Amino acid sequence: MIGRWTSGHAARRGLTLIELVLALGLFALLSLMVVQLLDSTMRVWGRAEAQRYAIGTHSTLSSQILDELDQLAGGERGDLLIDWEIFDTDGDLIATRPLPRLRFVRRATAADMNRLGQREIDPNDPTTARLRGGELPLLEVVYCVLPSEIEGLLETGELAEGMPGAPGDVVLWRGERLLDDASRPSAFDDDFFLNGFPPTGSAEPVHDGILWVELLCAGRGTRLDRGWRVGTTPQDAARAWDAHGGGRLDTALHPFNAPYMGQGTYRGEPLFPRRVRLVLEVEGPSDAKRRAALAEPLTPEAIEMVVRDPQLLPPAGTLVLMGEEWVKISQPGTRTRIERAQRGTAPRPHRVGTPLQYGRRFEREVRIPLFREDWRS
Repeated sequence: MIGRWTSGHAARRGLTLIELVLALGLFALLSLMVVQLLDSTMRVWGRAEAQRYAIGTHSTLSSQILDELDQLAGGERGDLLIDWEIFDTDGDLIATRPLPRLRFVRRATAADMNRLGQREIDPNDPTTARLRGGELPLLEVVYCVLPSEIEGLLETGELAEGMPGAPGDVVLWRGERLLDDASRPSAFDDDFFLNGFPPTGSAEPVHDGILWVELLCAGRGTRLDRGWRVGTTPQDAARAWDAHGGGRLDTALHPFNAPYMGQGTYRGEPLFPRRVRLVLEVEGPSDAKRRAALAEPLTPEAIEMVVRDPQLLPPAGTLVLMGEEWVKISQPGTRTRIERAQRGTAPRPHRVGTPLQYGRRFEREVRIPLFREDWRS
């Protein structure tokens, strides 16, 4: 009796143990599935937020710039100048990174005059406002892309805390003045960009995290049916533009300053491109936290780099920024094959830990109405 009771009790204990093991296994499997589901959800949410940030940033910046270009002023006082300057953005005291500048004259709007304090309200009719002088004047606008340290350098001569962007990043700046305001320097003055930087107080930061900005100009003979190709013939587009003939473009500073070959002159008045395409790449805060980096030093002659966290690399064909050099990903992986010196940069040595920055590319075009007006007159 005792033996049978002990044997049956042990059998019941073994069955309970099997059930417990199965329950634990099912619980572990269910927990793993829940964790994977949460991880996938968070990744999808993160990608959606990054995409929303990029689209919102591009929409805001492109609308602001292109809407202003749509108001270009013609005639003898009109002007448009797109050129490039080179900067040291990685702190090696060698300037090799080209960054664009945009200067133009446009018609001021009522909102501009209100912002600049040039409107006064009629006390008898608060719903209306009149302009001082009775007409809309012309407004001079400048956009430039500068290293993030510029704010501190302009104010103190030293790097300042709390400045927009992080060391090595670049920031989009904007400045404006009334064309007839003699109390402020003109952005078209030869000494406005002293050493590449504007005078203190003449511009304000608009947005940081800028990786690439490019304004492509299509002239009268540019063929856009084959795409926006930059070259040295009248059928190609240009990265620079001088509405008064090209004498202000410094081609010795950088090849991007080559003027449009088919521009010419027209009755002494400024000539504008018929189309302008804005190319913009911005790195969002979430993108900056997920950067691949160099695992080994890279020499200027190397065509292959060893990468830390290769799963963070973009697909083949993407342009990434290392320090001041743009490279093209040919074959991603732990040992990534690359094409050096893209986008007008020079091959440079890079240290271990150099981040590989890239952003989403957005493009948008605007037609310049003054082009049609000029060539029909």
